Amino acid sequence: MPNLTFDHVLERARTDERVTGLFLGGSRGKGANVRPDSDYDVRVVGDAEDLGTERGGHVEVAVMSLERFRDYPEWDRYTLTHVEALIDRTGEIQRVIDEKGRLSEAEARELAPAALDGYMNSLYRSLKRPGLGGRLHAAEANASLMTCLFALEGRVRPFHDYLEWELETYPLDGWADLPNLLEGDPHELFRRVETHVRARGLGEVVDAWEPDVPFMRHKPWRRYYDAAKDEPRDTLVLALDRFEQPGLAVDLGCGTGRDTAELLRRGWSVVAVDGQEEAIERLRARLGEPAGLETQVARFEDFRFPHAQLVNSSYALPFCPPDAFPAVWGRLVEALVSGARFSGHLFGDRDDWAKTGGSPQKGEITFHTRPEIERLIAPFDVELFDEVEDDHQTASGEDKHWHLYNLVLRKP
Repeated sequence: MPNLTFDHVLERARTDERVTGLFLGGSRGKGANVRPDSDYDVRVVGDAEDLGTERGGHVEVAVMSLERFRDYPEWDRYTLTHVEALIDRTGEIQRVIDEKGRLSEAEARELAPAALDGYMNSLYRSLKRPGLGGRLHAAEANASLMTCLFALEGRVRPFHDYLEWELETYPLDGWADLPNLLEGDPHELFRRVETHVRARGLGEVVDAWEPDVPFMRHKPWRRYYDAAKDEPRDTLVLALDRFEQPGLAVDLGCGTGRDTAELLRRGWSVVAVDGQEEAIERLRARLGEPAGLETQVARFEDFRFPHAQLVNSSYALPFCPPDAFPAVWGRLVEALVSGARFSGHLFGDRDDWAKTGGSPQKGEITFHTRPEIERLIAPFDVELFDEVEDDHQTASGEDKHWHLYNLVLRKP
């Protein structure tokens, strides 16, 4: 009925004894961003199916029985928020709207921790996996987070189209900047979330994700940086002593710059690369802006190697994820000019971290058996190939069994 008006529907419903109640859904029901051309989403409660209309008109009428209204579908509960019944013959319609338009204490108590756990699960997966899969996990993380934050206030999570209006009109306590955070750094958002939920009694949910919480905070290397020493690694010193003159070096996984400093001291130009912005900030604070130093924040798998006389990677290259390592190693080898060297370390398969697939704080790590190492270094003249196994603490004070390969390799 193209000429159907809302006033006509409302008047007809008021005179029809089969109609128990009527309310508006959508933007008009809430007074949310209403425009002159906004549709009328009319919800009729009662046994009056003939009042219903087809979808797509300016005025749409959906009819449901009182029994179905009482058992209102969970997925559509946000429709009942901020809504008043326009017809309510018994008083029950507004009561159900009010009850279903908010979470009961029991519902909120159950939903908030479950949604928080879902958020952390999807966040962790989004941070570990680049590409389409990671982006889908990120979207799921934000949806679960919205469920959690609204549940903590006893509220039903808004439909996506209404989120900005909801936050502007009925702000969440302490989250005035939530829209910007949702579009920004997920680590920064998580740090805010962690503080918020711990203050509301959900710390156990967060703690259950240890030892991966530091990874989600994006501060997994801070203790390492704080404890790191100043002396260059022996593998770098050995490699440098074999050069007659300096050239261009890549310090891959440079950290706070202990090897970069030695390279600069010996007259090398250095491209210092690290996946952690904090590492580069500390390196710059330590070394200043010397001539010949270029810094980049980049993951190993994203870094474009320049042609170089030396690629140094002290205890860093193993932190390239296993599925990306072959391509990274291939680009590294290709970047080395004739007579250039690689100095650094790879982790063996009997290392403690190999039992869990990686350091608890640093994510996935690549481990190699000795035959695999031998295949990697086959194209090189081997100047140092030292396999080491011993037990000592990490730089951040953790006891650990190490299985390392110390390498200095020259490209013919």
